[in-house]
Amino acid sequence: MEASAKNLTCRGRGRILVQVMTDEEFFDTLLAECIKRNASDLHLTVGRPPTLRIDGYLHPVEGCPVLIPEMTESFKNIATKDLRHLRAQIDNGGGGDFALNFRSMARFRVAVYKQKGYFGMALRLIPRRILAFEELFVTSHLIPRLKGLLDRPHGLILVTGPTGMGKTTTQATFVDYILESPRHVLTIEDPIEFNHDHKNGL
Repeated sequence: MEASAKNLTCRGRGRILVQVMTDEEFFDTLLAECIKRNASDLHLTVGRPPTLRIDGYLHPVEGCPVLIPEMTESFKNIATKDLRHLRAQIDNGGGGDFALNFRSMARFRVAVYKQKGYFGMALRLIPRRILAFEELFVTSHLIPRLKGLLDRPHGLILVTGPTGMGKTTTQATFVDYILESPRHVLTIEDPIEFNHDHKNGL
């Protein structure tokens, strides 16, 4: 579906977010608002206005229209325009997960799904910076023990927990620490979320 011009007036905190724009411009505006408001997620679901998750609570973008099926399908096509093989998989199977680069501003983990026969999307904002151990763990006495485990040549560390509790962020910190030593690191991810610098490793 081609992006079509829409007369939209969305307001967030008293300022206009969207006026007359195409679906692609509207989508970009919503991603930019997610970044600006430091939201963890953007939810795009038929029958609801675009909704941000901020500090664990859902906040509809004030004044934005309720999304219709044509709009969420257009958003799905925009997000997958450079991933034609994945778009075909999503269209045939009803869902999929992938990473989305938004300009040079941010990276999102995107889940496309079907709800009541219509496409919906959940976009998780991936932090641009990998956190230090001290930023992750309140109990600082655990940090030397964790680093000791990561320094071992063999083993298995399980990082578990509910959605949104920081599993991926924690693993990124672990990998970043391992790369400080001259070791070869191979990660198996789908989608790839964090981009790591080589540091002293590969």
